[in-house]
Amino acid sequence: MEILVVILQACVVLGAIVMGVRTGGIGLGLWGVVGTAILVFIFRLPPGSPPVDA
Repeated sequence: MEILVVILQACVVLGAIVMGVRTGGIGLGLWGVVGTAILVFIFRLPPGSPPVDA
């Protein structure tokens, strides 16, 4: 059952990337937010910390 959840999460990530590439520009960022929101609110994954060491 756990492998199915991992596969679904991978599909969400890849789907967000593909949709973002298709829309381009701001759409890439917006689809990234949509993918992250799905992972956080539906799959209950903890969000990562923002990249502050650039």
